[in-house]
Amino acid sequence: MKGRQFGAIKRQLELALIIKNQHPEISNMYRECSYESISNELDLSKKYNVSEKDALSGVAFAITGFEGGFGFKQFDGLIDQEKRDKIKRTHQRRDYKKRKITNLEAISEAGQRGALTRGQIPWKLATPERLSEKQRAYLLSEEGMTYPEIAKILNMEYHDGKNVRDRFKIKKAMYNYRKQLEKYLIT
Repeated sequence: MKGRQFGAIKRQLELALIIKNQHPEISNMYRECSYESISNELDLSKKYNVSEKDALSGVAFAITGFEGGFGFKQFDGLIDQEKRDKIKRTHQRRDYKKRKITNLEAISEAGQRGALTRGQIPWKLATPERLSEKQRAYLLSEEGMTYPEIAKILNMEYHDGKNVRDRFKIKKAMYNYRKQLEKYLIT
């Protein structure tokens, strides 16, 4: 092993011990976030004046622990192997669902083009700032709102108060949206 590689591993392990002691909350964060998200959220590279790669590895070692070597003694991570395996499976399912949602959005884009060619007003797609119109409708329906109430909200939020959606369009869209969710999200 080259001296440079050894130095990088040493920095990462030293950082892992610091992170483990100063940021025990990462064990909870990891249940919802990736190593990279944790590193970015805590701004570890800037805080400890290390590269992004070293910060990422430091988070990983803090969570998983280290078996010893390179002049470092063994240390336990913040999360034991069994819990990490369970969290990893949860992350994999979540990532799988995200890929399926991306496919669902691609289908929605095709539907948008089809609606326009038929002279209809297409359902608004998601943007970084807000949910797609169908996602919003679905969440409102899950909260127990009626189709007329959902139509009124969607018309206000997505169509400047114009009466574009009615209870029948909402009902049909929710039926189709739920079928798509079942098809694309059930693993």
